[in-house]
Amino acid sequence: MSHHDIDENHVADPPQEDLVSRLKKRVANHPIGASIIIITAVVIALSQAVPPIVSLYEYLTIQTSDTDYLDNENFQIGQREYFFNDNNDAAYAAYLAAANDENPLAQAAVAKFLWRGLIGQKDEDGAQYWATKALPQLNKLVTVDHAEALYTLGWLTNNGVGVAKDEKKAISLYERAAWKGIAWAQTNLGAIYEAGENLPKDAVKAEYFYTLAANQGYVPAQYELALLYKYGDDGVPIDLVAAMNLLTVAANKGDADAQYHLGDMYHFGTGAEIDLEKAVHFYTLSANQEKASAQWALAYCYSKGLGVEKDPKRAVSLYTLAADQGHSSALNNLSILYRKGEGVAKNLNKAITLLQQAADNGHSSALNNLGWQYEIGEGVPKDLNKAFELYSRSAELKNSSAHVNLGILYRYGDGVEKNAQTAAKHYQLAADQNNAKGQTYLGELYEFGDGVEENAVKAVELYQLAYEQGNQRAKMRLGAAYMYGMGGLDTDEEKAKALLLDAADNNENLANWFLSSLHANKESPLYDDEARIRYLKTAAENGHFCAQNNYGVYLEENSPESAEEAVTWYAKAASQGHQRGLKNFIAQLELGNATESDIALVRDYYLEQAGKQNIRANLILADWHNRGVIVEKDIMKSVSYFFEAKKLGSDEADEKIAAVLAPQHTFAATCPTSI
Repeated sequence: MSHHDIDENHVADPPQEDLVSRLKKRVANHPIGASIIIITAVVIALSQAVPPIVSLYEYLTIQTSDTDYLDNENFQIGQREYFFNDNNDAAYAAYLAAANDENPLAQAAVAKFLWRGLIGQKDEDGAQYWATKALPQLNKLVTVDHAEALYTLGWLTNNGVGVAKDEKKAISLYERAAWKGIAWAQTNLGAIYEAGENLPKDAVKAEYFYTLAANQGYVPAQYELALLYKYGDDGVPIDLVAAMNLLTVAANKGDADAQYHLGDMYHFGTGAEIDLEKAVHFYTLSANQEKASAQWALAYCYSKGLGVEKDPKRAVSLYTLAADQGHSSALNNLSILYRKGEGVAKNLNKAITLLQQAADNGHSSALNNLGWQYEIGEGVPKDLNKAFELYSRSAELKNSSAHVNLGILYRYGDGVEKNAQTAAKHYQLAADQNNAKGQTYLGELYEFGDGVEENAVKAVELYQLAYEQGNQRAKMRLGAAYMYGMGGLDTDEEKAKALLLDAADNNENLANWFLSSLHANKESPLYDDEARIRYLKTAAENGHFCAQNNYGVYLEENSPESAEEAVTWYAKAASQGHQRGLKNFIAQLELGNATESDIALVRDYYLEQAGKQNIRANLILADWHNRGVIVEKDIMKSVSYFFEAKKLGSDEADEKIAAVLAPQHTFAATCPTSI
């Protein structure tokens, strides 16, 4: 159970951000069009957008003053302060001054500020007042297709501010604004078609409207068009060169989203050569604008030393900035740093709090990692049921690490009924996502025919896949395969030695066991008894139960003065369920060579396993109580453990119960049968 999969969310080429979410963000940033939820749109009907008839005089009068409202100095100040300086108070003051000069666009802007509560508490009455004042002139401007008025009235109509709410009519107004050349409207219309929310999805139309706006130098359109080319869609092929060019233009104009995505493209060589320094440069530009995803990406670079000198403290600082904005991956990774004490003082309580926050957000990696904390009982009470629940929730979100951890639980029967077939299923799901641990563990099941049909060739194929990703356990298994000529591989002891040595140097303990076996073959050029014992001892010291038993045998046979130490190694092997180790320990115990601490180690292990409803542990404890070995002789307890083993499905318990009770007629008559 030592090879669990823990998720540190690393910067990877991210999935395309939900189009609807992006659209909401864009709309929310527009001074007139905030809160326009265009995703509720119905099929656009131009036939219903025919302007009412006006007199020639009105038409000419409106036409001659078509741009007056846009030229108003206070209105322009409001636009600048809102768009470029992010100063709501200054923008509102300017809009209000223009509104008092009877500028209908400014009046609508004031209505929006009050409706959304951008400068204080939401004031719907005030919003309705200013919208009502704006409507007469806005309606006149709309009759002559005044572009900004079309969009503004669309917002009021969509939200029901000063006018009856009518999403269908609002959409028609937005489209007319788009055809009049309003880049903002064109961009939103493109997003509607790309998302296909309540409108027929049409990526080609989305590309068209994005292009219209992008050609006007409208940065959000350049960004959206770049993502469309980066990921492609029906009818719009992937064009990474175009995506890079558009992102570069938008990034150089200061768009934080474009800077973040451009950083990713340089990070992973998507559309350009990998350039980690450029990646860090663009991540930094975006992070400086408080873009949470960029702060997280930059933090990861500092934590791993990618394109910048490794700086765990800087990583913690950046992760914290992103976490404070609720960025789930940042919360998850920051939790890991607090748990490890990297770049910050170790604080397990803080780590769990951060992890819980991310898990509450439904973050798959955090759910998996929190499950691991419950499994090992670190920072939270040990609770295998809770661990299983969290792993399962994470796995439902297709988290490959969670599938690995569920596979481990089923493989060893921890917290769930042991089921190698179910373990194989979860390992396969992880392997299908190219998870190296999933590939390795699935390979082991194929190698030993556990839960799947034995297939050494398949096992080696899986080990190769995981090895290519740098997995040390796979490297060790592949070394063993070369050692024995398994899975279609020719025996190659030199290659086996190289792989095993590398795995051992990277803390893959089982490699020491195989190295010991490699040097034990007297027929091999690699025979070296000194090396055999050295690697055997290392494997034993690192907890490998077979090595512990065998090292005990070596000491017993070759070093009489180390007899007591040999018994301790037998005890350690026995306390991990090793049958030969237990047999050797009992033999030494009966010779009076076991210490009290050795006895307690073995006894406590089997008591714990019996409590976990382990059949073999119950049978062993029953035998011990019958014979008075390790525990006190107690026939009643012996029978109780046998009955428990029988209840758990032991086929041999009945015979053993009879043997124990045969000379105990008095006890047999009163022994409860429901134990």
